Amino acid sequence: ICRSVPDWKQAGVWFCGPAGFGAMLRDTLAARGLPAERFHQELFEMR
Repeated sequence: ICRSVPDWKQAGVWFCGPAGFGAMLRDTLAARGLPAERFHQELFEMR
């Protein structure tokens, strides 16, 4: 994402997937400067 979208810090990131991957993605993007309010997620777990 960071390499493919030059102005990614100004974009909204929407994620739908497993909770663990979402947490890792959120934390990684936040550490790189994405404001928390720009990260949105829908979580699910496989049964």
